[in-house]
Amino acid sequence: MLSEFTRAELLKVQRPSRYIGGECNAVVKDPSSVKLRFALCFPDVYEVGMSHYGFLLIYHLINELPNVACERAFLPWSDMAQLLRKKGVRLWTLETESPVSEFDIVGVSVSTELAFTSILELLDLSGIEVWSSRRENALPLVLGGGCGLANPEPMAPFFDAILIGDGEEALPEICDVVLQAKEQNWHKQRLLKELAQIKGMYVPQFYSPKYEDGKFVAVEVTEGAKPFVERRILLDINKSRLPKKPIMPIVETVHDRLTVEVSRGCTVGCRFCQAGFFYRPAREKDPESLYYQIYAALDNTGYEEVSLLSLSSCDYSGLEDIVEALLDRLEAERIDLALPSMRAGKVRSWLLSAISRMRRTGITIAPEAGTERLRAVINKPISDEDVLATTDAVFSHGWHSIKLYFMVGLPSETDEDVEAIVDLVRRVRDVARQYHPAPQINVAVSPFVPKPHTPFQWAAFCDEETLKKRIRILQRGLRRVKGVRLKWQEVAMSRLEALLARGDRRLADVVYNAWRLGAKLDSWTDQLRIDAWEKAMEQAKLTWHQFLKEHSPQDPLPWDHIRTGVQKDYLIKEWEKAWRGERTGDCRQTGCRGCGVCGLPEGAGFPAALLAKSKKIRPLRTRPPRYSGVVFRYRIMCTKTGRAMFIGHLEMKKLLERAFRRAQLPLRFSEGHNPEARFSFGHPVPLEVESTAEIFDVELTQPVDTNRIMEEVNKFLPEGMVIYQVRMISPKSPSIASSLAAIQYRIDISPLIEQFGKDWVRDKLEQFMSRKEVMFEKERKGKIRLVNMREFVTAAKLCDEKTLDLTLRVINELQIRAKFVLMKMFGLDEESVLRLHIRKVRNILKEQPHTRRRR
Repeated sequence: MLSEFTRAELLKVQRPSRYIGGECNAVVKDPSSVKLRFALCFPDVYEVGMSHYGFLLIYHLINELPNVACERAFLPWSDMAQLLRKKGVRLWTLETESPVSEFDIVGVSVSTELAFTSILELLDLSGIEVWSSRRENALPLVLGGGCGLANPEPMAPFFDAILIGDGEEALPEICDVVLQAKEQNWHKQRLLKELAQIKGMYVPQFYSPKYEDGKFVAVEVTEGAKPFVERRILLDINKSRLPKKPIMPIVETVHDRLTVEVSRGCTVGCRFCQAGFFYRPAREKDPESLYYQIYAALDNTGYEEVSLLSLSSCDYSGLEDIVEALLDRLEAERIDLALPSMRAGKVRSWLLSAISRMRRTGITIAPEAGTERLRAVINKPISDEDVLATTDAVFSHGWHSIKLYFMVGLPSETDEDVEAIVDLVRRVRDVARQYHPAPQINVAVSPFVPKPHTPFQWAAFCDEETLKKRIRILQRGLRRVKGVRLKWQEVAMSRLEALLARGDRRLADVVYNAWRLGAKLDSWTDQLRIDAWEKAMEQAKLTWHQFLKEHSPQDPLPWDHIRTGVQKDYLIKEWEKAWRGERTGDCRQTGCRGCGVCGLPEGAGFPAALLAKSKKIRPLRTRPPRYSGVVFRYRIMCTKTGRAMFIGHLEMKKLLERAFRRAQLPLRFSEGHNPEARFSFGHPVPLEVESTAEIFDVELTQPVDTNRIMEEVNKFLPEGMVIYQVRMISPKSPSIASSLAAIQYRIDISPLIEQFGKDWVRDKLEQFMSRKEVMFEKERKGKIRLVNMREFVTAAKLCDEKTLDLTLRVINELQIRAKFVLMKMFGLDEESVLRLHIRKVRNILKEQPHTRRRR
């Protein structure tokens, strides 16, 4: 499908590498060799979707099934979406470039309610009717899942079926039923009835909402359907294994690292936290098994960072065992360790000491509220002293920054609670200053969004003016606090999230009309079209207030037929305790609190089988020999052709470093707090230029046979990137940038000859070369300077009927792009030049570096 677009068209869209596929470790199966095809779709751009752990977990899980192929598709950015519609091309998958509409199952991973309009955009770009009732055929089955559908009602009319809960066991069952339907040619109703029998499966057409006087009152269940949909729970979390060969993204992702789930669920019981309640019970992975999985994944990816994923990493029982086992390898190979979620008061000195042996990754703690009174309301069991003690521990171990996360608009919150945030941040800054003269305190604030299936599901969303006022309190209070940086989520975005999280099925028309009015990618601040949502609400004759107001616990809620396992009576008790300012203990420490998800009597001990057992793990690899101080430097040539030409320079550098890591070559690293592998490159090649002459140097700590470098690294590079020459050079050789004299390009100018004729081309070429001065505005580091382009052009000649050889000098490490020379030479606009095939074919160096004898 990418072949439907010209090079010029792809070069005009933002980050064309999002659409090329061909990543290492992607699973590509011949469509004719499988019986069922599953298109796994993410309703956001590639770099967001490829950061989502659950999305990648499902991808590899489904591809492990016999006779099933799973392929990925992502929502294109607005420019590419416009191009798809203009050319009449349907959205395709990355693995085989098949239209999404040709798959048997179209599964959409929904991580946030703000993706709702993007889901419609994705379906429409795929050529799939967005309304389920208008899709007459059984296949493709449009299937939804993810915590963004914890309340599925606003999106119910668009999905054929929605999976509530964990997918590891449910998805193979779904695939079996759909395969049977395909082979036996079932009609759609029979397929949906069979799917509804799978635990966790919600088929919306079997559940009809009822309203009285414009108010939701109940859900009516079709005869034969289950009265409630029970969330699917994977009790043995060890069955959910880290993929042995995770896909290596070509584009730098939002979370560009190896993410490893160590536990799922939480027992702390923060009353605002949907994930904490929705994913109960807390379940932990065996640290020894996890260690071997991480080890294999690092071998197969070359990642420079490992992130231990959990709602609270410090609560993981096997944390010390797994960190201790990984530590030697992480330190020796300069692989960083990140724990993205730490609870104040739980951060231990040994852990900070361990992490600080590598690069110090960011540390975030979430007090959530400014006063201990309000923290008791939300059941956040940390004190101001916990926050300050954690700050002290972090900065005493060498960190220079910390991030604090708060919410505004919480139930019972006052201006005094918000002013207390300012005071607490000041105190954190003062503690940090004891260890660093200029610490950085990053403060993130979000308006509180009451979510379904939590004790605060009955709470109101705070009115806009109050929220804006409280954000202004923080702005004024922190503006003059040196070293503090404040960021906040837009109130309008949180208000929309609350509407969609708490809405009923009437909002489906609102979602549809907002999308038709241009809303999509609503989680991107610069893309949010709140005007479209306001108009869509007016068209539906609905008010925001009716969905955002406080509810009584006796009121029926649109999501009451979705059962997570946590009893509604327990949520009501927690709601009432919140208003009394009473805390509820962590059931791991205080015994069962009676939420119902484990089926245990109140006061019983936490099920030991769900927790990790501490054990000593024997590391697999001993530490490599200590660096002797001798540097072995290699100069390498490689290609960047075909689709690889759309890979940016920084992306190429990252791909090469990870390929060297995977090849287990002894990279040399820089010194200091943020060590980096010692690669050095020539001038970046622009996206419009294909290259058979990319050149870079790499430094190793031990000598390695040049053929081995070439053979091993090439195994782990994407299609179009091939190393074809490796030679050892003196460590004292001049850098590529300083020794580069000129670059030679070869340009296919046949489009110009066809349009204007060969004589016109020759005349233009001669006129340009006869001039001594061709002035050009050159931008460098944000500054514009006027340069004589002609001084950079040392040779330009036609070498056959359709090819121009162009040699451009490098003057004081300054270079001019071939594109701009061609525009001046032939009087062309940029679009015309982008239709030409430009290839970099040679680097001309001032002097050849001394070459050592090859080993």
